[in-house]
Amino acid sequence: RDTGAIVFDEECKDISLNGNTIRFGSTLGHGFLFGRTREEFEASPEYAVLSTLESSPYPAILLAHMPDTIAFEDARRRWHIDLALCGHTHGGVIRIPGKGGLYAPVQGWWPPFDYGEYQLNDRMHMIITSGISGHNHIPRIFNLPEICVVNLIPAE
Repeated sequence: RDTGAIVFDEECKDISLNGNTIRFGSTLGHGFLFGRTREEFEASPEYAVLSTLESSPYPAILLAHMPDTIAFEDARRRWHIDLALCGHTHGGVIRIPGKGGLYAPVQGWWPPFDYGEYQLNDRMHMIITSGISGHNHIPRIFNLPEICVVNLIPAE
């Protein structure tokens, strides 16, 4: 914050970039029940963030630590935002050339959402970066650390 960075913590903010407004939101939680009652889920910070993004008059981007937030259960059918930017999987930690990631936290062996770009529904895209750190002292194999750059280009 002291350097001018915009910090998100389970909240949404409208930000102007080159004269275009984008609604950004962040969450560490899950965009589905995940062991909670409907009432508990609807009272959660992640539900508030996702609802605010979904109702945005501007393009909406979710900063979600885990792809699990939006890719599993009924989340990818329930929510309709424009883009989710995720990490957590470390790109599958160990990648098998031609096959993909071997293991990802929470998803386990041969994770379905470990790295790259995915189309989740008619509107929502998700990008998962492998990030820069490892996972529990497991060495990265065929999986270089990365910083992902996403170019946002306004529609005509």
